[in-house]
Amino acid sequence: MMKFTDYSVKTGHLTAYWTPSFAQDVLVKASVGQYLAGDKGGTLEIAKRFDSGVVVGGYATITNVSKEEYGEGDFTKGVYVSVPLDLFSSGPTRSRAAIGWPPLTRDGGQQLGRKFQLYDMTSDRSVNFR
Repeated sequence: MMKFTDYSVKTGHLTAYWTPSFAQDVLVKASVGQYLAGDKGGTLEIAKRFDSGVVVGGYATITNVSKEEYGEGDFTKGVYVSVPLDLFSSGPTRSRAAIGWPPLTRDGGQQLGRKFQLYDMTSDRSVNFR
């Protein structure tokens, strides 16, 4: 039988969002903080939103975990596509289908999986990123 481990870590991140004036359909997100494995570092994410509402993005995370500890790949990275489901229905909906691909999943650079993020919940109201 599997037991829960006695593991405790404090995580937290400070995140900044930027929409460049020369590319209003691009969102740059930079986060710094402590990750689930206790490692400290930063994540840079870049996303492009197309007129159809489809969002394509990629991210990379570098932390203070050494290449020897981390193993193959030596930093966390991945790409994703998010598609609004109203493209496939006759009526409007705010639902989206998201497909992500992190080539390798390791302990380093892993954030807590949250169902909702405040920025994502309010970005639909943004004049700059629709």
